[in-house]
Amino acid sequence: GKTPEGDTPPIHLPRKGDLASDECFVPAGPFRCGGDALAPEGLPASSVWVDDFVIRRFQVTYADYKDYLQALHDAGLEDAFKAALPVHEAAGAGSTGASCFAVDSDGRVELAEDPSGRLPEAEWPIAFVSFRQAASYASWFAESTGQKWRILNEFEWEKAARGVDGRFHPWGNAFAATWCNMEMSQVEKQPVKVESFPVDSSVYGVRGMAGNLSQWTSSEWKSGMLLAPYQRVPEQTPVEVSGVYRVFRGGGWMLPDAISRSCSRVGFDDTDGVAHVGFRLGRSLR
Repeated sequence: GKTPEGDTPPIHLPRKGDLASDECFVPAGPFRCGGDALAPEGLPASSVWVDDFVIRRFQVTYADYKDYLQALHDAGLEDAFKAALPVHEAAGAGSTGASCFAVDSDGRVELAEDPSGRLPEAEWPIAFVSFRQAASYASWFAESTGQKWRILNEFEWEKAARGVDGRFHPWGNAFAATWCNMEMSQVEKQPVKVESFPVDSSVYGVRGMAGNLSQWTSSEWKSGMLLAPYQRVPEQTPVEVSGVYRVFRGGGWMLPDAISRSCSRVGFDDTDGVAHVGFRLGRSLR
């Protein structure tokens, strides 16, 4: 295909060994964006050019986030550690008294019970993390690995979820509650391990895009956005800008099937954490 500028671009593919087993490659090119009348706040049908990128197969888990907190604690970065702590909604804004993590007497960061007495499992996707906290984690992970990991924008997320052919869900157009973790999937509604629900997989091998936890994107919330045919991803609000509404995408364990549709969009304050919203990382190849 051609770029929006009309030239025929070279094809960039990762070389053998460039990707880890938990990374998925999404090649450059246009994809059928939006166009799903049943998706709340979905974008109008268009074809948007997205450059190639790599996305992590699974969302960031409690175990992953615990490693981050442990690194901050061990480095003596007390202010950064406190700022990174996810806080249960029941605790109230600014409180650190009901975090899902605690430090024991030996200085080890451990998982802690939520206000209902439920202890999150290590391989559940991390919840209650604000976009600001997710972006800080991405910066730490990028520095730790020497790779430019970041939070993907909503167009990258949508392409990774639905491919290029306009399907409504990662696996296709049909839907069943047993195929992803949403409000009708379990008797006891709760998150599950990221490797659960194998049907919830995109054509690129990305897991958990229709259920379990919704995911932050770096895109600022805009309703009724108009897209020109074959345009590149619109200019994005920098991650450094705080206090705006950011888009989260994907279904969640407590959400209805309409939100499991890959075109669905929700905007939320980027300083707040939510019980059904987590995040995953991506990076450009070049």
